[in-house]
Parts: sequence; structure tokens; C-alpha cells
Amino acid sequence: MRARGAFGAVMTEVGNASPGDEAICLAAARRLIGFGGRLTVVYRTSLEAAFCAAGIEVRHVHAPLEVGVDGVETREKLVAAVESKSPKTLALLRRELATHDVVFVAPGGKFTEGFNNPRALVTAAVALELGVPVVVMHQSVGPIEDSADRRLIADVFSGCELVLVRDTVSHEFLLSCGLSEERVILSGDAALGETYPVAGDPEFDLGLNLRVSPIGHVDHDAVLQFVSNFQREFAGERVHVYSTTRQLPDLLQSRLVDAGCHVQTSMSGWPEYLREPGRSAINLSDSFHGVLFSMMAGRPVIPCQTDLRTWKLRGIHPPDSAPLLIRRGFVDAAGADELLEAVRGVKEAHASVLEYQMRLLNHGRALANDGWARVGEVVARIASVAGERG
Repeated sequence: MRARGAFGAVMTEVGNASPGDEAICLAAARRLIGFGGRLTVVYRTSLEAAFCAAGIEVRHVHAPLEVGVDGVETREKLVAAVESKSPKTLALLRRELATHDVVFVAPGGKFTEGFNNPRALVTAAVALELGVPVVVMHQSVGPIEDSADRRLIADVFSGCELVLVRDTVSHEFLLSCGLSEERVILSGDAALGETYPVAGDPEFDLGLNLRVSPIGHVDHDAVLQFVSNFQREFAGERVHVYSTTRQLPDLLQSRLVDAGCHVQTSMSGWPEYLREPGRSAINLSDSFHGVLFSMMAGRPVIPCQTDLRTWKLRGIHPPDSAPLLIRRGFVDAAGADELLEAVRGVKEAHASVLEYQMRLLNHGRALANDGWARVGEVVARIASVAGERG
């Protein structure tokens, strides 16, 4: 018989093998195990090496559910459509979920226009079909204009115990889709509830955190133009280039080295997520977690739009503060000029920029911990029922 209060949990829809996604998934796993559960991670993208490095013991199950489904508006139709296309994988998923007490959709922004929103909802829909409670952790949701996707998200989320969102814009979006305030909880990003090693004194004057990826928007020539203009205006200052998303392309690395930049060719893993942002006095980042990691490292950061189809960085400020000023990024030559102007502004107002960003960081950290407290309440209730059943 299972000990009273113990429960089995599944965490699914883990992100990519990047420092940001790795950090939030490890943070979530650590919290869920801390609530007294045994955890199974069901994944398409494996983070097994990161879990091992962090000493977090979980069971790993590979369920490569890559099927595309369009136009479905209810969870029942979604499950039926997936079953017709990928019956073996869906059968594996059902077997796994049936042996657990609760399903957690892993943190991270998975729901926005142009993404495969139905695929990211399959596990939650199957769990609800089986009567297994679902908690959606720490998401940014939207913008989504597709009417079928909006109705599907509302249908699946309305059956969940909790839906945590990490910005006020996502919160308002889900309320506009018909979800209740009791179900949709404003939280901060999962990483903000964690403590990582703090960086030492900066080695470089400016850090460029570039998100060069299929959903990023980085024009290589614009980056090189910015570097050239920066070096001309701030002669002798050193530029450090790194990524918190994926490896920088070899050609871009070579061009940056030739331009006199220091390029970090590898990405930081657990627990050194603050190492690269901490090496520079000021950072410029088009990565959501790159922005957060810079603040957590105590370095002012110039945030750029992480991609052109999300509002991740909007709505994360305290109610009594102005929102973050989010630049377009290295999308073209004009964007490069705008960023140079932004660097001038931060250099002139370094202390006040950092003070503002620390308020934002502390606000997000408090919200993240409030969100975990709400998850803990739900888990305690589920665990109590599971213990009585067991």
C-alpha cells in the first residue's frame, strides 16, 4: 500500500535542450519531488543529462508524439484525431498516465500563434479523458488568433486544476477566452523561484546574448554593424557574445571573432545559468531567459523581442512600475542603430536601470513562489486522495 500523502506525477511537454528550458524544467521537477511525489518525465526532447547533472532522480519515458492536428476545437476531437494518426504512441501515453495521480504540463511558453498548439495539448487532453488531474505550470500564452486553437486551449484548460501564467498579458488573454480567475493564476517564471551561483566581477563591458534559431530574428549583418559602431564609439571596450538558446552558427562565430569579439562557443548548464550574463557589465538579450538570467546576475539588461509572435516579456512588471522597454533587436540595420542608442542610455543611467530591474525581478520571484504555493495546495489535495486510494 502506498504511504498516505504520496503521489505519482507525470511532467510532460518539456522544452528544448537549452539553458532556459533546462532551468525551468529542473526547477519544476525539484519542486514537485519536494511536495512528496515520485516523478516521471514524458518527453520528446530529452533532458536526461541535465537531470543527472542536477542530481534529480526521475523516471524518463520517451513518447515521440510529433503528429500535427489542425482545426480541432475540443479535447475529445483532439484525442480522436491523434489516435487515428499515431495509435501506438497514444496507447503508450495512456498506459503511463493511467498509473499516475496527476499530470503537470512543464513550464515554458508553448502556446502562441503559428506553433503546434494542439500537439502541446495532447497529453493534458488524454489525462482529462482518463480522469487524471492536470496542472499547467508557468506559461506565456498567446497571442493566438486562430479561432480553433483558441477554443481548444479554452476547452482543455477549463478542465485543469490550475493554469499558471507568468505575465499579465497572458492572464488577460486566457480570461478573454472564457477561463475563470479561480483557475488561471498569475505567477512568475519558474526559474525565478530558484537560487543559482552568483557571478563575480564583470570581465567584459557588453554582453550580446543572441537567440539565433528558427523562431529567432537575428540578421547577421545587423549584429556586425552594431559591433562595429559600438567599438567605434566606445573604443577599447570588450564585447562578449554568447547564447542561452542554442549554439551560434559557425559562420557568425567566425565573423564576430574577426571583429574583435570574445565568443563563448558552449552554453552553460546546471547550475551555472548566470555565468555568461555575469561576465559583462551590461547585457543585450533577445532571449526571454537571457533577460531574466542577466537580472538574476545583477547586471542591467537591454531586452529585445524574443521572437515576433509572443509577448513573453510584456506584463512581467509590478503594477506600480512602467513596463519593460522592449527593443526590436537585430532584425535590420535600423534595429542595430536603435540598440546602440539603448546601450548609451543604460551607460548613462546604469544605477537607476538596475534598480528598476531588481524591482521587476523581486516582483517576479514573489509571484513565482506564490504560484508554487498554489500548486502545493492542489498537490496536497491530490496526494490525500491518492493515499486513501492506495
